[in-house]
Amino acid sequence: LVLVFIHTTSAISCQNQYNFDVPWFAAYKFPEMAGEPSDSDDGYGFYYLDSTSKSSFKPSPVSLKQPHNAIGYTLAPYYDRMDDGDVLHVFYNDEPAVNGTELKLHMAGIVSEAASVEKGHRKGILLFDKDSGSGIW
Repeated sequence: LVLVFIHTTSAISCQNQYNFDVPWFAAYKFPEMAGEPSDSDDGYGFYYLDSTSKSSFKPSPVSLKQPHNAIGYTLAPYYDRMDDGDVLHVFYNDEPAVNGTELKLHMAGIVSEAASVEKGHRKGILLFDKDSGSGIW
């Protein structure tokens, strides 16, 4: 009996809604709102566009609650190797963090979300894999 173990690393790359490689994609998460598109009433719906799209942004048929969408597929290698020191990861968010006091006031209804919802927020991820030389931003 001969066992051969080969260490392989999957390349980190952008994946589309069907888990195929694409050079780029963009997603726009819309706020909680009633009605169409689906999942918009609970804040998990998003518009999607990639390099193969034939037109503009379209509502995603898959919610952000589910891992089976472009964002989930693209981040899967990170979650598979979160503790791997050879994978650089940077997550960013331009919305200021809420400290404990602000959170308590917000939950008590004393501080509204008005300032937060009036402006869009950018979030992003940088992932780079030393072994494969691949990455995304």
